[in-house]
Amino acid sequence: MTTIYLFQRHFWLAIVLWTALIGGFFTVSQFMHRDDARRQAELVADAYVRKDLAFRRWVTQHGGVYVPPSAKTPPNPYLHLPDRDVVTTDGKALTLVNPAYATRQLLETFAESDGIRGKLTSLRLKNPGNAPEPWEQVALEQLERGDRKYSRLDTVRGGRVLRYMLPVYMESGCMSCHGDLGIPIGGVRGGFSVSMPLGPFETQNALGRQVSITGHGVVWLLGLGLLGFVRRRALEQRAIDEATEHTRRQKELCAAELLDINARIAGNGERACIEAGLEAAQHITASAVGYLHFINADQRTIELCAWSKDTLAHCEADYDQHYPLDQAGIWADCVRLRHAVLHNDYAAVAGRHGIPSGHIELRRHLAVPVVDGSEVRMIIGVGNKEDAYNDSDIEVLQALADGLWGIVTRVRADTRLRTSERLLRDAQEIAHLGGWEMDLRADRITLSDIAARLLGIDAPEDAPHATLTLGQLQAMRSADEWSEESRRVRAQAEKDNTIHLELRYRPTGRNALHLRLRGTVLRSPDGKPLRAIGTLQDITSHSELDLLRISTTNLSALFESADRIVWSVDKENRLIIANQAAQRFFALRFGKRIQPGDICLPLAATERERWSELYAQAQGGHSVSVDLDQVASDRRWLDMRVAPGGQDGMAIIYGIDLTERKRAELERQESLERMRSMVERLAERDRHNGLLNRLHDLLQSCRSENEAHEVIAPLFADLFRGFDAALLLVDNEDNTLRLTAQAGEAGIPDGFPLDSCWALRRGEVHEILAGGAPVCAHFSVPPDAGYCCQPMMVDADVVGLLSVRYPRKADEQVRENIHFLMRSTADAVKLSLSNLRLREALRQQAIHDPLTGLFNRRYLNDILTHELVRAQRDGAQMAVAMLDIDHFKRFNDEYGHEAGDLVLSEIGRILREELRRSDVPCRFGGEELAIVMPGSNAHNASERLQEVCSLIGRLDLIFRERRLPAVTLSAGVAETPTHGSDSVQLLHAADLALYRAKAEGRNRIVIAATPAA
Repeated sequence: MTTIYLFQRHFWLAIVLWTALIGGFFTVSQFMHRDDARRQAELVADAYVRKDLAFRRWVTQHGGVYVPPSAKTPPNPYLHLPDRDVVTTDGKALTLVNPAYATRQLLETFAESDGIRGKLTSLRLKNPGNAPEPWEQVALEQLERGDRKYSRLDTVRGGRVLRYMLPVYMESGCMSCHGDLGIPIGGVRGGFSVSMPLGPFETQNALGRQVSITGHGVVWLLGLGLLGFVRRRALEQRAIDEATEHTRRQKELCAAELLDINARIAGNGERACIEAGLEAAQHITASAVGYLHFINADQRTIELCAWSKDTLAHCEADYDQHYPLDQAGIWADCVRLRHAVLHNDYAAVAGRHGIPSGHIELRRHLAVPVVDGSEVRMIIGVGNKEDAYNDSDIEVLQALADGLWGIVTRVRADTRLRTSERLLRDAQEIAHLGGWEMDLRADRITLSDIAARLLGIDAPEDAPHATLTLGQLQAMRSADEWSEESRRVRAQAEKDNTIHLELRYRPTGRNALHLRLRGTVLRSPDGKPLRAIGTLQDITSHSELDLLRISTTNLSALFESADRIVWSVDKENRLIIANQAAQRFFALRFGKRIQPGDICLPLAATERERWSELYAQAQGGHSVSVDLDQVASDRRWLDMRVAPGGQDGMAIIYGIDLTERKRAELERQESLERMRSMVERLAERDRHNGLLNRLHDLLQSCRSENEAHEVIAPLFADLFRGFDAALLLVDNEDNTLRLTAQAGEAGIPDGFPLDSCWALRRGEVHEILAGGAPVCAHFSVPPDAGYCCQPMMVDADVVGLLSVRYPRKADEQVRENIHFLMRSTADAVKLSLSNLRLREALRQQAIHDPLTGLFNRRYLNDILTHELVRAQRDGAQMAVAMLDIDHFKRFNDEYGHEAGDLVLSEIGRILREELRRSDVPCRFGGEELAIVMPGSNAHNASERLQEVCSLIGRLDLIFRERRLPAVTLSAGVAETPTHGSDSVQLLHAADLALYRAKAEGRNRIVIAATPAA
């Protein structure tokens, strides 16, 4: 018996002991603290008295203190000292207060404030007002007898009061006032008494007792609670142990029942096991009702199987009935919920239907399912236990159900195994299939009775198998045959783990057999073959059927794989046989699939008559040939033959499909056509490349844009021959596009703004197909078949535009060719023109003065020589003028070089604007200028220069808010051939004339002097 059980047994004794223990502690505590109020009061009184004694001692040490006399502190009438009353130097009166008088004053003052009344008294008095009270008289007497203190409790006006007194001893400081009393120093002078109410201390002590009572009570209650908790745990543990013991006994009983049922499997069937298990379930759970049913594989119906004997005593039930699960009551809830279901108040639960008529009334019910994987296989239910079902019953019943299902499963498996063995024996007899086992080390083979019969060996009557050596088996066969077959068996055993052989064998007095030998090799741990086990089957009939089947299959495969169309019809034109090629022909030509026995004629009436006539001719014994070049919507070419068959009225039709050959010919023709078209395109592309190369070469040799335009026009027309195309280049003067070259009818005006074309706006190719948008504004009427515009741009600078109108019915290939030609042409033209313009810009920079915009001296030398040659060739005159700005240094010195640059640039502007286009103004150097005037003599040149000088003189130049002086020029003019025939002579003559103009006063024009003859 455990300690917790002993405690539960002596629970009330523990309560009594605990109560006695707490009561004892409480009693001791109350006894120890019964006088706490008095002790606390004495401590307070002692401190109070000692404080007053300390004050009195302080006054004594000082021989008294002087204070101003007042109504409360008059001069002490009992103090007879000469210096009791004194007056200070400033006239203030003082009286001496001795220690006793001062102490009395202090006690009276504090007695009024805190209710504690103190008093200094003695048996030998000088002041009658200090006479002792009766208790003080007793206290003084005890103190004089040597007691250290006196304490007692009295009741005053219904309240308890502490009387407390300490002795007061005679000191040397007291002798001045009380020396006449005859008390020696150190003797008891008197006593210091205190009367203190005890009520506050008793109240505090009562509160402490209440706390003690409460604390002990709480501890007592906690102890009782702990004892109760331990007792409850003991009761619960006892219940758990009893339940565990009950469950253990139930499980042992369940295991014993299952072992007993399992031991009786061999002699009993499935139903006997089920009934025994059901009775065990009812007995173990102490129930009065029991049932066991199986759940079908559909999980929707219940196979009603068994009820206990007590259950069947009150009702009748149908065995092996399939009951719908949705019609079952709550007794089948365990199937729906897939776990145990318990009802200890069955009558109060809804859904109690589905119980056989006459069934005993259920008061309690417990059912558990057997779940195998995801399906419920079986349920066991019990009912009407005397007391309530609990978890122990569920656990035991579930274990019994699972074990019983395992037994049922084994019984069913054993039944299936016996059935399978019987069926296997029957199948072996029917299939002539025997077994064999060979010991490869002892050369011994064991044969089953069927195998022995197949080999013509008589097995002993008392032995189910025939055992013989390989030598005995060899004696039944020829040595050569056995040697070869034995070698094959051993070779397969050494190489593989399986044996598969087919043997020809002739038993004595019987026909030859075709046997199939199959087996598995068993090896030792080192890999050597030890034994072989397998089957021996007579496959003679199978071999013959296989040969016939193979022949038929080969013939059918040959018939089906033939590339010819083959079918036959009888005299009623019904299909006899047709291969797959013929069926495809029927589907395409006849418009339907035809099965053997169906009329084999087309659906179309004309075709139907035609084929009926062909069949009739063949059935009459004539062969007919017909060519077909179109079958339904699939273009095919067929060569058909209709011939008589071997039977009366039978016709055989076969044909060759020439489609592939015809299609190959068409494909070759199409390929040749594509190649011819490709050759033409390549030739055209080659022609275009040649023209583009020529265009590029010529453009590289051009010296001006006008020459380039003359080169582009004819080649462009040749490049875009057959198309409507236009090439437009930018006119730098008005920034418009000018028509430079065209082919066909381009339909584009000459001269329109750059932003009229979407290609130039977007900077990329703009293609519009028929009916597309947006259409460029340079087309007054949108092209019917669409168009394409190719911008020609170099580094964001527009060079021109290439536009082509698509021809009608232009396919994607044509448009692609046009795009290639446009890109190639545009690239060649824009790059060449860009290079030409770049060279021209560089040339202009090389021959022009950047400040004045006039030609420089290098160009002057070239143009002067060129114009002299032309003048001599044409017999014309030419004038040359040299000009110099008067006092030009003054502009630089007074106004700065920037002012001089302004003067030069303005003179250059006037010369460029006012001279003829044929005149060539040049900056000769510094402030000197030169002008070449073709077709002019010196007189005409002088007049034009005079006009120019007048314009220059009227210039109003402002530089940095300062007006510059008037600008004047001096000039010298020479002409050819009067003043020279080469450039050096002319420039020298003009320069001399310039010097004369300066010498004559500047601001004038002088014609060179005629040289002497």
